[in-house]
Amino acid sequence: MRAESGGPYSVAFRRYEHAKFVAVLRGRFKLQIDGEPLPILMRRGDCYALTRGSAYRIYNAEVPDSDATALFSSSGEGDGVVRWGDGTSDTVTVGSRVVFNPEGLAWLRDRLPPLIRIPAGAVEAMRFRAILALLYGDPSNALGANYAAERYVGILLVQVLRHLHARDGRH
Repeated sequence: MRAESGGPYSVAFRRYEHAKFVAVLRGRFKLQIDGEPLPILMRRGDCYALTRGSAYRIYNAEVPDSDATALFSSSGEGDGVVRWGDGTSDTVTVGSRVVFNPEGLAWLRDRLPPLIRIPAGAVEAMRFRAILALLYGDPSNALGANYAAERYVGILLVQVLRHLHARDGRH
C-alpha cells in the first residue's frame, strides 16, 4: 500500500497480528512504538520491519492522532493510495503487511526485535525498496501474482535477516 502525507499529522496504528515491511520513498517522520521510550526518526530511503504487533504511531507534529484503520479502510480517491494531512504530499511510503501462520509468527517474535530499521545507505535498503517496487508493480490479477507476491515477501524477510546479520558483525 502506498501512503502519502503532508502538513502536520499523527497517525495511530492499533495492535496487529502480522509483520509489516515499510520503505520511506520521500520525506521524514517519527515512529513511536508503544512501550519504547523514544521515537525513531525515519528518513527518505530508510526501510523498516515491525515484528511484534505492538501499537505505534507515525507523526511529524504533536497534533491529535488520526486512526490508521479508518484511513486505510477508506483509501479515498480509488487509486489505492492512502492520504492524510493537509497540503501537498511531502512524505511517501510503501509498505506491506504479511500474515504468517501461528508458528511463523511465534518464530519472528521470539527471535527478532520489535523494530528493525534498515538505514538508507545500507545495501539491504536498496534491495528492500526494489523488492517492494516489484511487489507493488505486479498487477494483482496477473498470471501467478499470488505466487510471486509470496516469494517477494520471503525475499523481504531474507533482506531483514541479512541486515541484522551484518549489523551484528557476523559475516
